[in-house]
Order: sequence, then structure tokens, then C-alpha cells
Amino acid sequence: MRQDGTVAELERQVASARDALVQSEERYRSVLATMPEGFCIIELIEDGAGTFTDYRYLDVNPAFERHTGLTHAAGRLGSELSPGDEAVWLDIYGTVARTGRSIRFEDHHQPTGRWYDVHASRVGDGARPRVCIVFTDITDGKRANRRRDEAESEVMALAERHREVLESISDAFYAVDADWRFAYVNRRAEEWWGRSRADLLGKPIWDEFPAAVGSAAYDAHQRAARTRQLVRTETVSPILGHWVDISVYPAADGGLAVYFRDITETKRAELSLRESQARLAAQKEAFQIAMDGGDLAASLGALFRGTKATTGDRRCAFYIVDDATGGLHHVTGMSPAYAEAVDGFVISPESVACGLAVALGKPVITPDVLEDPQWKDWLWLAQAHDYRGCWSFPIETASGRLVGSLAFYFREPREPEPADQELAAVLTQTAAIIISHYQETEERARSEARFRQFAEASSDALWIRDARTLAMEYVSPAFETVYGAGRGAMSDEGGLDPWALLIVSEDREAALARLDEVRRGLPAVHEYRIQRPSDGAERWIRAHDFPLLDDEGRVQRIGGIATDVTEARQSRERQAVLLHELQHRVRNTLAVVRSIASSTRETSDTVEDFSSHLQGRLDALARTQLALTRVPGSGVDLDGLVRDELLAQVASESQVLVDGPTVRLPPKAAEVLTLAVHELGVNAMKYGALSTGAGRVDVRWETFRRDDKEWLRLVWQEGGVAIASSAPRRQGFGTELIEQRVPYELRGRGVLAFRPGGVRCEIEFPLNPGDSILRTDPPPSEVHVEED
Repeated sequence: MRQDGTVAELERQVASARDALVQSEERYRSVLATMPEGFCIIELIEDGAGTFTDYRYLDVNPAFERHTGLTHAAGRLGSELSPGDEAVWLDIYGTVARTGRSIRFEDHHQPTGRWYDVHASRVGDGARPRVCIVFTDITDGKRANRRRDEAESEVMALAERHREVLESISDAFYAVDADWRFAYVNRRAEEWWGRSRADLLGKPIWDEFPAAVGSAAYDAHQRAARTRQLVRTETVSPILGHWVDISVYPAADGGLAVYFRDITETKRAELSLRESQARLAAQKEAFQIAMDGGDLAASLGALFRGTKATTGDRRCAFYIVDDATGGLHHVTGMSPAYAEAVDGFVISPESVACGLAVALGKPVITPDVLEDPQWKDWLWLAQAHDYRGCWSFPIETASGRLVGSLAFYFREPREPEPADQELAAVLTQTAAIIISHYQETEERARSEARFRQFAEASSDALWIRDARTLAMEYVSPAFETVYGAGRGAMSDEGGLDPWALLIVSEDREAALARLDEVRRGLPAVHEYRIQRPSDGAERWIRAHDFPLLDDEGRVQRIGGIATDVTEARQSRERQAVLLHELQHRVRNTLAVVRSIASSTRETSDTVEDFSSHLQGRLDALARTQLALTRVPGSGVDLDGLVRDELLAQVASESQVLVDGPTVRLPPKAAEVLTLAVHELGVNAMKYGALSTGAGRVDVRWETFRRDDKEWLRLVWQEGGVAIASSAPRRQGFGTELIEQRVPYELRGRGVLAFRPGGVRCEIEFPLNPGDSILRTDPPPSEVHVEED
């Protein structure tokens, strides 16, 4: 009897279900007939290779014709109704049929010339390639949001009544009736909830999921039921514990159709993006503080604030390596008392925390300082400042230089997670750039101070210009001395012209050309003349100009060192003249020596006589050369010349009288006159007034004017000695020198007379300032000078 009752009950439930299915189908058709969106189900057609080549319309609703203009579509091929259909539409429907993934897209349909918002889902399990398509003509503005939401509500209502479509979608879906009882639960909802639909259908939703009451999802359901409008929200599911996107649609029967999807990964990505943006903003702020010249603590502190590194029970601190002490110096993060306690913290493999991290060049993670034996000497510090966990990370520059460390402190023991490691990497990498910038800035300041100290102490003029504008950026104080112009005239507003105008016009073009070469990256060394405004003097400048490159090797600035080389150049020119003169003087001297030797040989009777005469004459010539080189270019004092020659031979100065005005002899005159006085003196010692104690020699001279030139007349007069009035049997070297070389070499006159009482010699010649011993050509008659 009980069994019969069970069978009857089952038959009743089957009949009830059949009626419900019929009603559902009627409602489904009613919805299709009244919905404004176009609707169709198509079946794709494959060729022998398994490629979709066309599709057939199985079912369409009335709105299909209104949206497309295609009539009597059911049962016909797509290629027949719209021959110009783009291949992309067939590709999309084929993808949906093969993968089972629903797709929603907007595209332009070429045959109809309309834009459509299309939602395509696979129908069934994929055994037959069928696709359900719901679409809307969005050509006129592509519809407003409200109309789209209403359409979506209708679509979801349709999906509620169409099992195959709902089972194929990737989102979880369920429907409740007006009494909040489950009317439908799809497969994806079963999977996410871990509850079967058989266990849920017909039961009140809030009884089955009481944890959801009062949640944001609960409020969305209530609002949709009350307003009969779509309600959409994103919230953490009280059932799943995940972020979900929930859309609640009012259904035609007074119930609700709800679909939701897990957006946890999306939310995590959004959170990660926000954190990344916050870090980027913090980095930007920190970098800006550094670039604006703010102190290091402010710049690194901005990193903590922007990245929210110091949150919850975590505290952070930055330390920098002190090059002077070799230890660590606290920059920012911890209290002054803590900073004082760890100042100079030793960097060593035997150290702990940051000191060890910098020594090893890798992170040192101490989850619990109470459990680490190496911390036994530092537990008092951890206890005084209330931390158990201590993580230390070295700060290393791109070049591999360790410049500091980052520390995290925790009140409770803690192991790092990937997010912690990522945060530490961001902070240390950014800090490395900032610390390097500060150190480079400090070193640059020290370098600039050294440069200025050097430049301002230099006697050369140093300058730096902008390579593009040529505006002067720096001019050393020596510029005013070297160029004779104020530095203010060369300021950054002065440009190139004030400097160029100092250069004499003949040299200006070449100097500017060298400057252009430097701007192209080529160093240049060149000389040019300037006219100093301060005294009008023309000065020679040697310029060493060079390019100054930026980090990318481009010429950013040009610099130069200008040296006044006027005196050096004049010295070189004098040296060249002197060298040239020396060469000629040597040639002349050799010619004179050769002439003396030849004449001495001709007038000597014996070898001893030749040697004696030659030695004396060479000594006289040597004394002349010594006098000429003692003060080059000043000439030879006549009084000193005469006295030196006579005193070299006379035993008693009482026998000699030397008298005459001060006269400076040119080199050629000094040479000829020295030899003449020497020959007269030797002759006097051997044969004349100085050969006896009773003789005397008077040497007098005077200057006079003749033909607008100053002349010198020198008279040698011997007395107190008997001598024959006739001339010697043969003409000696002295006679030849006085009577022939004086007229030729000095353009004057020389007379030697042998009279009773002693020799008289008169020599007169013009005192030409230009006379030089560079003339070495012998007179035509004196061919003996050319003899070997």
C-alpha cells in the first residue's frame, strides 16, 4: 500500500514537472516574442576538413527581423540571407561553439550597415555546434546604460528559462521566486557553493545561507526586489570569502535572476595596481625632494609614507655607510634614542642585522631575535624598543657598491612573505638611487670647491661655456689680468661677442673656428692676439680649449684655459735671433781666426814666433767675445776694452794714459778695435814706447758729427822712445788690420805712422747702432781669408 503511494507520488511529481516545463516553454516563447533584443539560435555547418563554412538559423524572435531587416530567417543559411557577411562573425561563432566560452562583443555588420551589441553562448554540450545569439542594434548611440542594463535583465530572464543556455555560461547563476525560494541553480553555482541544486531548489535562500543576511549581497537582492530594477555590486562574498561581481535582475514572475562571478584575481590586480601607483608616487616624491636639494632623511622618509611601509606592527629605518668611520649611520625611521644607540654600527661578518647584511651583501632575516644566539649582546636594545622580528636588507647601487641598509622591525616574530620581499626590493632599489645621488652631489660640491680654489688661485684664465648657447657659466679671476677686461662683461648674458671683440681682427676668424671645433667634440690648442682694454696693450694668448661631455657622450659644455704667452713668445723670438746670430758669429769668428792664422803665418819667421803671435791675437779675440756676450745687445765699453788690452801686456800702469768719453761700441767695431789695440800694444812692448821704462803711451778718443752721423776718433800716440822714421820692411798683420780692415769693416779710416819719438795711429769710423758681426764676407782683395 505504501509502495503504491510512493509510485503515485512520483507520477504526480513527474506530471507537475511536465506542466512546469510546458509553462516554462510558454513563458520562454512569450519572452522571446516580447523582448526588444534580437534573438536567434544557429547551427554551424562544417566542411570535410572540420572548418566552419556557414550556419543555419534554427530559431529567431520577432525582434530579429526589426534589427536586421532579414525576413523568414528560420531554416535558412546565413550566406543566403546576407551574402556579404564578414568572415569574422563566422570565426567568433565557431570559437564559441568549440570552446563553450560565452562572448560578448560589439562590431559593425557590413551587409546591414548596422552596429550590434552581441552576446553569444554555446547551446548544449557541444555535440552539435549550436550557438544562442542575443543582439541589439546600437547604431543610434549604441544605447544608453539604462537601456543596456534593462536588456541584460531581459537576457538574464531569458537565460533563466533556457536551461541549455544557462548551463553553458561560465558565470554562476541562480533564480529565486517571489518567496525567495531557489527556482534554479546552474552547474557553476553548484561548484562554487559546494552544494547540489537538488539540495537547494525550493528552499529559501536566506535559510540556506544565513551568513549572507545583512551583507552587501543581501542588500542588493532586497533593493532589486523592491525597485524592480537591475542592481549590480562588487563585494566580498560572505559565503565564499572571495570578491564577487553580482548582478540581480528582476524577473517577470516577481522573482529574481542572479548571476555572479569570482573577481578576486581582478581585485588583487587592482590592489596591486593601486599599491604600485602609490609606490610610484612615493618614488616620484622622494626623487623630487632629492632633486630639489632636500636632505637625505626627508627624501627617504617620503618612501616610507608613500608605500605605507610603516603600518601595523612594522617599523622601518634606513641606514647609510659612513665612509669616514666604516660603520652605519641612522638616517630616518627610528627614534633619536635608537639612532644614538646604533650609530657607528659595525659592518662585519661577525655583526648582526644591518651590519651583517652589508658585510655579506645579502638580506639577513631574523624572525625572532630571542631565538638567535648572535643577538645575545643586543637583546637589551630589542627589548628597550619593543621588537622581536628584525629583517635587514643591503642597499646596493647599480655599480655594485654597498651604500647602506634597510631594516624592518616587528613587535611579534614574523617570517617574510613575497609581498614583503617585493616591498623591500622597491625600497632598497629606490634608496640606492637616492643615496647615490646625494653622495654624487656632495662629491660634486667638493670637487667644484676644489676646482674653484684651483681656478681662483691660477694665474691662467679659466672659463666654462654652455656648448649650445655659448653663454659663459664660469670665469676665473685671472681673466681680468690676462684679458684686461672685467668678468662681468663675460657673464651668461654676454654670449660670445664680448670675448670675440677682444681678439684682434686678423686672428678672430681662426679663433672662432677653433671654438666651433671644440663644440663638435674636438680639443684645440691655438694662439691668437688680443688688445687689452685696460692698457691697450697687444698680448699673445695660448688657449687650451676642450669639450665637456654629459653621461651620454654629448658635448654639454666647453671649457678653456687661457695663458698670456707674450713674454714667452718674445723670449722664443729672441732666442731664435740669438741662435741665428750665434751661428753667424761662430762662422765669423772662425773666419777671423782663419784670417788671423793666415796673416800670422805670413809675418812670422819661426814657429815659436808664429805660436806667440797667434796665441796673443786669439786671446784678444776671446776677450772681445767675452765682452760681447757678457750683456748681449748692449755693446762693449771702449774704455774697458782699451784698458783690458793694455793691462794684459803692460807691467806698469804709470806708462799708460787712457782718456775719452763713455762710448759703447757695436760688436763689429769692438772686434776690429780690440785686435787693433792688441797689435799696437804688442808692437809697443817689443819695439816701441813700452819696451823701455822711459816710454809712454797715450790713448785718447773723442766723438764728433759727420754727415749727420756720430763718429769716433781714436788716437794712439807713443812717446819717449827713439825710432826710425821709415816704415817697416814688410807690412804686418797690425798694419793690414788698421789700414785695410777699418775702412772695409767699419766704413772708416785707419792711419799708422812710424815717426821719430814713437808710433802714431789714428782710427776713425761711424758709430752705426746697427753694426753687427754677422757680416762675414771678406773684402774682394782679402782672398786669404778664404784659404784653408
